[in-house]
Amino acid sequence: MTTLLHLSDLHLDDDLARGRLDRALRILPPSRRPDLIVITGDLADHGRREEYVDLVSAMRGDIPWIVCPGNHDDPALMAQVLGWDQSGAMSLDVDDVRVVALDVTVPGEDHGHLRPEVTDAAFRAAEDAENVVLALHHPPVPLGHEYADSIGLSNPTALGDLVIALPRTRLVVTGHVHTALATTFAGRPVVGAPSLAAALRPDPAARPLTDAGSAPGVALHELGPDGVRSSFHYAWDAATSAA
Repeated sequence: MTTLLHLSDLHLDDDLARGRLDRALRILPPSRRPDLIVITGDLADHGRREEYVDLVSAMRGDIPWIVCPGNHDDPALMAQVLGWDQSGAMSLDVDDVRVVALDVTVPGEDHGHLRPEVTDAAFRAAEDAENVVLALHHPPVPLGHEYADSIGLSNPTALGDLVIALPRTRLVVTGHVHTALATTFAGRPVVGAPSLAAALRPDPAARPLTDAGSAPGVALHELGPDGVRSSFHYAWDAATSAA
């Protein structure tokens, strides 16, 4: 069994956001220690160097981790500070699982788009892997939420073609919409992690669209010979629970 702790939408920009990340990283007991941490984008709130430096500082430890960019991120700065591969895809192995992280961001836009060169890089990174997890920021499926669905992946068919070309794909993980999601796509499970920063309100007409008082949430994925098991967990504290 290989366990992935899946975080998303950290929006690091101040001590409050850093504190929410720290709470999320402490959410699991030692008995459920993950083998790898995957962060599916919007690491930074403004794409500033110091926000990525804060992330590196927070992630000090012996658990390997991999990230992909979100629409709030700067892939060039991520390359400098985090070692992000600007080919648009990079991978990390743990046990017999290879996580392949993709850049589907569109400069200056909130929606995502999977470019042919990123598809090619992802295929090269994953083609010889025994088990593949694809990680990207923008979900390829609608939620039924008018605003969230307007800023998703604009060409989900391209991702579906990549999944078909990589038959050992076990799971697709995403973020971006600030809510947990679980469904299927191209015959595989697709799971979105809750945001660490703020939760999407279910009413598309609500303002603000997100609730910053929500508890930071994570997804936990366990991959074994019998399939994939995903669960969601929230870092409630005494102050949040009382509110």
